[in-house]
Amino acid sequence: MERKGRAFALRLAGLCALMLLLPGRARAEEWLRADSDHLVVFSNAGRTAITTFADQIETYDAFLRAYLGVPPGGPRQQKLRVYLLAHGSDVKVLWPSSGTVAGFYDHSADEPFLVVTYQRPRIKTDANKDEVKADGTAYHEYTHFFQQAHFPSGYPGWVIEGYAQFLQTIRVENGSVVLGHSSPGLVWFAQQAWLPWDKVLRGSTGTIARDEWFPFYGQAWVLTHYMMSDPTRAAAFNRYLVAVSQGGDPVTSLTAALGVDLPTLSRQLQQYYRDVLRVQRIGWRMPTPPTVTVTPLSPAEAALILPDARSRYFVRDNDKADFVAKLRAAAAPFGSDRFALLAAARADAKYGDAKRAEATLAPLLAAHPDDADALLLRARARLRQADESKDPAAADAYRRAAAGDLDAALAAGSTDPLTYYYAATVREHQPDYPTRTDIAYLGKALQLEPQSQEIRLSTADALLKVKRRAEAMLLLQPLLNDPHDDDARKSATKLLERYPETTAR
Repeated sequence: MERKGRAFALRLAGLCALMLLLPGRARAEEWLRADSDHLVVFSNAGRTAITTFADQIETYDAFLRAYLGVPPGGPRQQKLRVYLLAHGSDVKVLWPSSGTVAGFYDHSADEPFLVVTYQRPRIKTDANKDEVKADGTAYHEYTHFFQQAHFPSGYPGWVIEGYAQFLQTIRVENGSVVLGHSSPGLVWFAQQAWLPWDKVLRGSTGTIARDEWFPFYGQAWVLTHYMMSDPTRAAAFNRYLVAVSQGGDPVTSLTAALGVDLPTLSRQLQQYYRDVLRVQRIGWRMPTPPTVTVTPLSPAEAALILPDARSRYFVRDNDKADFVAKLRAAAAPFGSDRFALLAAARADAKYGDAKRAEATLAPLLAAHPDDADALLLRARARLRQADESKDPAAADAYRRAAAGDLDAALAAGSTDPLTYYYAATVREHQPDYPTRTDIAYLGKALQLEPQSQEIRLSTADALLKVKRRAEAMLLLQPLLNDPHDDDARKSATKLLERYPETTAR
């Protein structure tokens, strides 16, 4: 029951210029970890860079909560893992076939994570203008992460992208936040020959041709900017979002909310982009300064952090054997170091010899039988052996052993969403699946990691099995409307096709 498939959820903006400009990198490179309320950041770009990054994103998170009406606190969720890398070549370790990509965001791996390439800032200032911060793409991607966590509704692709682009040029100043500035990249998108608006309103990067992505992004930004720049239009925007989240047509719902036909709206948008592009200043202060704790990584962590990150992310089939061999060779000098053992076991459990993963974990679990991370990894190794076994009795034995590991991990206090996910889906082969407990475990996993496509699909599948279709539809709408991930839409559509229309209970 290893997580099947992979939604390659790369963001177009990340492919173009995912670079964060921060204060100068420390001369001596060392690997550091920064922990804050919503982030875990790993970086070799220096203490100032990692602290500044975490502080900026936590400030942005606080503003989003105030701006969008998300109360502080709430159910605990998985933190976003960020790799703030000092060199473009570091990205190649995580994604060897990436070409010149400066970074990317993915929410289909073991946990959502963001890769950002560090650059020394080269910011030009003008006495008559505010200093322009160049960390817009990090804000853009964090907006997607935030939306997936707090607003996982069935919004059209243009809304998801346009809103992130509208917010990515945020400027936090003393006592206020400025929204609505443009950027060279956004302007370039908007200057492309515009697509018909019905195509933009109903489309996404998964449904339109690749050579039409740039105008799609540009028009999504202009339309969102237009809707958010005026209180009356903002109210109409909210009515539109309610209508489409309830199944309304993306085109007719918008024209009804605004009270204009599509040709009139198109002319208004062209004029708005050429002549207005209103910037808003909102009074706001960070309630309390973010708390960011920075610690150095151990030698084993520093040596293995990027290979382990790739292991958590994705390895292609024809690269698996070589990847596992190299990671295990890199881990070997560190002997019984916990991180080294976990990294080697993770690589084998997912891509190599699953039985060897169990052997790697044996001394760690002998010394610390309540190590929740090791128990989860052993369960994953056993589940993979169950999936690959041709003997039904042996497969059942592996699943029972994995279930014991998962129960022990939960008893040890595991808060990893995968522990809850596997604790439920290990029982998929049982005739009474899903029980109330199974659905509760899946619900807990989704609460901790609402960005996960696989957890969302499995939870919806369990709900459909017990004829709770209305609840399943709420979970599937974000996948059906994902602006980037065509695989997500296909998976959600196929899942619905497997179940006849039923009445929720």
